[in-house]
Amino acid sequence: MGTFKLAKMTLRSLFSKPATVRYPYEKRDIEHLFPQMRGHLECDIDTCILCGMCQRACPVGAITVDRKAGDWKLDPYMCISCASCTHECPKNCLSMGVLPTEPTETLTTITLHKDVPAKPAAGAKAGAAASAAKPKRELTPEQQARVEAAKKAAAAKKAAKAAEGAEGEAAKPAAAEATASKGADAAPAEDPAEAERKAKMEAKLAAMDPEKAAKVRAALEAREAKKAAE
Repeated sequence: MGTFKLAKMTLRSLFSKPATVRYPYEKRDIEHLFPQMRGHLECDIDTCILCGMCQRACPVGAITVDRKAGDWKLDPYMCISCASCTHECPKNCLSMGVLPTEPTETLTTITLHKDVPAKPAAGAKAGAAASAAKPKRELTPEQQARVEAAKKAAAAKKAAKAAEGAEGEAAKPAAAEATASKGADAAPAEDPAEAERKAKMEAKLAAMDPEKAAKVRAALEAREAKKAAE
């Protein structure tokens, strides 16, 4: 019985195709043989919105999304083909290809670029929307006359204020000069205590010897002159 089975297997192997191929001269059609195999990650950059969900879902950090620059980057040698990013993509722009990543001599990063339009400023957008929503109101002739009169009154008030300010600036140097000359002409008032001290000193000098009193008076005058010079 065993001999019969062995002969059957031998005959079947002789007349059937081999289970292997002469790789790399011959390659199998892997896409049809193994359609569910996860080989490499593919991204449709035209559909991608650069939301960054795939970057956050990647467990090894193989995906980098730069929304400002409009770049989607993949490190194929770090990717483990887990397909976690394909499940998180809101636009279904990520898919797993059947064929594995082609070998290369150097480690390269796959970079896909997409032009992202600049967002308008919030204030400008709100102002444009408000101006578009609010129709322009036309004034009656009477209202226009009032507006013109108010503008003229405001301009006249501004001109008067400017002229008043100019007159004040011109009067400041003259007032300062008058104050300086008045201060120079007016003699400083003598301190009562100083006057009393001088009177006592004169009384003492009168009681002294005339020659000695003259020397003391000369010394006092020299000290007063030095003090005034300082």
